Amino acid sequence: MHFNLHRIKFSLGQLFVLGFVVLCCFIMSICVSADWAGWVLTGLIFLTIFFVKDFRENKKLFWTLFFIILAHNVISIINVYFYLLFGWDAAGFHQHAWQNAALTGGIKFALFAKFYIYILSVFYKICASKFFGQEISVLFFTMSCVIFIKFQKLIGIKKHRAFSLLLFGLAPAYLFWGSVTLREPLELFFIMLAVYSGIHFRLVDSKKILYFCMMIFSSLIFGAFHWALPLFIPLLILILLFWPLNGIKKEWLLSVFVLLLIIFVGIYLLFVYADLLPMDLHELVKAALCGDLVRVALHRIQVFQRANGSGVARTAYLIVLDFTSFISIIKSMFMLVSHYLFGPFPWAIRSLVELLLMFYAWVRMAFLIGFIIAIKLTQRAKRQVLILMLIVYLTLAVLYALGTANYGTALRHQMLTDWILFLFGSPVTIFYVMKFLRKCCKYCGARNAFNE
Repeated sequence: MHFNLHRIKFSLGQLFVLGFVVLCCFIMSICVSADWAGWVLTGLIFLTIFFVKDFRENKKLFWTLFFIILAHNVISIINVYFYLLFGWDAAGFHQHAWQNAALTGGIKFALFAKFYIYILSVFYKICASKFFGQEISVLFFTMSCVIFIKFQKLIGIKKHRAFSLLLFGLAPAYLFWGSVTLREPLELFFIMLAVYSGIHFRLVDSKKILYFCMMIFSSLIFGAFHWALPLFIPLLILILLFWPLNGIKKEWLLSVFVLLLIIFVGIYLLFVYADLLPMDLHELVKAALCGDLVRVALHRIQVFQRANGSGVARTAYLIVLDFTSFISIIKSMFMLVSHYLFGPFPWAIRSLVELLLMFYAWVRMAFLIGFIIAIKLTQRAKRQVLILMLIVYLTLAVLYALGTANYGTALRHQMLTDWILFLFGSPVTIFYVMKFLRKCCKYCGARNAFNE
């Protein structure tokens, strides 16, 4: 049985389940008046499934997203009302945002880590509730799931979409840290939106101005969350705009010309506006203008790693950049990136936590291999898109690896890059795993028949 509401078809089961959940949320908003905004937002998050065509028309995707939202809300509820599972950093963000929202002179604006506090404090003007803050993270992660499916549709991925979305939504990092008051869910949404808008702008002829503006806006918002990201955003925009998706030499030459033009304009703007930048970025810009950017940036990274990887953290991997020679710098950077992406390694396991992190790293490695296989198997036009995505993944991974000193922090930072592996690597990996399992089942069936 289906109900047709303005040409939108819903099954009776979908209407009943979502209606019941939304009704419970609105009842809770009355019973728990201190968290009323959080419960109202929870109900609205479940209703977003109805407003996205891809989920309305596909029952597997519908129930997959419903289950992901439900799981994230369960973690959020437990974290607020029962036991603090994760989020000591999240508790700090909540406290600072609450204090910022309570300022009589107005909300104080800032960039980088405090930019998230500013955003959270704006919402806290409505309702200064920890649960409300966590539901904002759930909302942004839900919108990231929507972009995930739209990205697969844009590229033409048709198989295992629901399964890959389920893996993405329930991956430990996304499930636990995507449900508390941390900046990573917002960063994830804006980086996904920026990349999706840029690819859509290049591949689709309609609404180009809209997607171009979305790409620029999302990139700027993403860059405001972390002091190192303003160094990455110009590169991201240039790659999205000028990577030769169709392989035409003329387009490549035009890209080089525009790249040089942007570099010259950027250098001029740095001279003019350097003093107006925040302190962290201001220091790097001054070093760039003096021709000393590499040494200053690497020295800052080294100081950070010595302070944060000194063994205090349970999962610190104690690797610091070595400046004694060019070879030592390359070697230590390679070790940092290797531990960031694929550590901890079996021979260095010291606890149960590191054992679980190792298995998760193996899954990441399998998806990366699947991503590379996908690049090899796809046609030329799609291959260029996948290569572009691989460049984005590796560039951002290296950037975060240089500012990470332990496996726990690495897992949080990988939220901003692993979505690419789930998006493009997991469908291929799932295909080969299922193919292997079918062969195993046929072998077992034949063996049982022979034994009978």
